[in-house]
Amino acid sequence: MGNGKDASIPPKEENTRLKKLVCCSKCQVNYKSALFRPCCHLSMCMICAFGLEYCPECNSTIEEIIKSATTHV
Repeated sequence: MGNGKDASIPPKEENTRLKKLVCCSKCQVNYKSALFRPCCHLSMCMICAFGLEYCPECNSTIEEIIKSATTHV
């Protein structure tokens, strides 16, 4: 494919890897869209992030949740 990756990776394994990159770490259905401030982690969708007090990545206090403007192909 010309991307420098090993072309022998099975499609199912590659699909799982890519899903982890873009999908919510909690529901694994919706795209990541909740940007936690001040730590700037992006790991959940807005629905799953609602009501959180601490970042699930670094456990810092969440002061604000911003809906990210990401695009998905």
